[in-house]
Amino acid sequence: MDDKNKRRQAKKEQQQRQANGCFLTVCLAVFAAALYIIYITLNPGTLGSTSALVPNPYAPSDFSTTGGYVTCTAGPTRRGIDVSEHQGEIDWDKVRAAGFDFAFIRIGYRGYSVGELFPDERARENLAGAKAAGFEVGVYFYAQAISPEEALDEARWCLEFLDGEALDLPVVYDWEYVSPSARTGGMDRETLTACVKAFCAEIESSGYESMVYFNNHVSRDLLDLEAIAEYPFWLAQYRDQMDYPHRVDLWQYTEEGTVPGIDGDVDIDLMFIYG
Repeated sequence: MDDKNKRRQAKKEQQQRQANGCFLTVCLAVFAAALYIIYITLNPGTLGSTSALVPNPYAPSDFSTTGGYVTCTAGPTRRGIDVSEHQGEIDWDKVRAAGFDFAFIRIGYRGYSVGELFPDERARENLAGAKAAGFEVGVYFYAQAISPEEALDEARWCLEFLDGEALDLPVVYDWEYVSPSARTGGMDRETLTACVKAFCAEIESSGYESMVYFNNHVSRDLLDLEAIAEYPFWLAQYRDQMDYPHRVDLWQYTEEGTVPGIDGDVDIDLMFIYG
């Protein structure tokens, strides 16, 4: 073999070694990615040091509708409702017999025009009725605070209203965006996040659990979720299949539910049971 052919052969061999090396690198990368996906799947609470948020372990395809109610086919859940004076008189025994076992009762709200605090007219009636029918019970406050100081006032109002009332489930901070013309129309992420932290910290300092309610808009545009990740989340997303990226403890999937024992529409919720 002459020198020219030798050089050509050596070049081919070098190219082959480079190709083999690239192929091995790609294989190793794919293998490492597969291991990471398996690890995250088996350990959904692990995101690394870049985020305090836990990914949602369920895909939209994990949900189906059975008997008129949304169910999760990939993990255990419980079905419940949340109610206020707008539902009128409730036959709690009928609701319980229909397969619902927890309820969140609105106990009060702040007006979104001048910001006064009001009790829900049926709060005590609903608390007593739900408990008597065997429901696990939590409460929520419809908030419209525009400062941490107002959020603290809301928490203290709730604690005074409850006056040591035993609860199975958390006291929920339900801050909702109304419109640009409402007193909360100019709310920003930093302020609302501080409001949530002030309310929840005050509630928990009194021995109750706290929880944060939000919809997609509020969670995306008006809250720093990582800053409040220590509290459980309750998502309002009205559809049959949830596609939210972060893990939530409660999902309010409709505001137009039909439930025996309640006249008219009612919110229906799924509670996720995590191991």
